[in-house]
Amino acid sequence: MDVMLDIETGGTRPGSVIYSIGAVVFDTFYDESNWPTFYSPINRQSCLGYGMTEDPDTILWWDEQSEEAREVIRQANDPASLGIRVVLKNH
Repeated sequence: MDVMLDIETGGTRPGSVIYSIGAVVFDTFYDESNWPTFYSPINRQSCLGYGMTEDPDTILWWDEQSEEAREVIRQANDPASLGIRVVLKNH
């Protein structure tokens, strides 16, 4: 079994705001429909509250992405999204 982890962020440096975390455990011997997955948007304000930062060039890059890709930013700006501490502690 292998694990793939993906995070979407507001920069490329350590300490950048995390917009979402996704993961999948996969094994090529099993059907893809049986692979456990995890995805959670992260509340952007919760990251900023911990002193995380956003890079202006990365924000411009996000602005140039597809509507579907930018959905992660909308979710991160949703006040109902879980804070980073909650996501990391409970998942």
